[in-house]
Amino acid sequence: MVWVLASLAVFWIACEAAIVWLVKRRRDRQDRQNDLGNSLIEKSMMTGNLNFLAMVKDSERYVFLYEDGREQDLLRTFGRFASNPELSFTWYDAAVLSQKVRESIAEIQRAKANETPAANRRF
Repeated sequence: MVWVLASLAVFWIACEAAIVWLVKRRRDRQDRQNDLGNSLIEKSMMTGNLNFLAMVKDSERYVFLYEDGREQDLLRTFGRFASNPELSFTWYDAAVLSQKVRESIAEIQRAKANETPAANRRF
């Protein structure tokens, strides 16, 4: 029981560190974009939500952090991990996590559809 709690604590700390790193990376990118005067389109891409997907398998922990709109990159990463014989990450794991990502995309699209003003809807 103590080992499980210690593992969860280490896992949580690793997740927090990864999130802090990504937030810092995002701020650095935004600062560079502001310095270079990039287009509004590139700046709007930086305002997406940060998503989190984790899987614990045996002694390995897989933590995936990705921004909205970067789901295809994440799906490719699942494929690369599944094809790596040094990892315990299998094609089944890739399929399960891919399904979770697709479900979250569908959920976001449904939420956006429900936010559309009634005047703009076509029946």
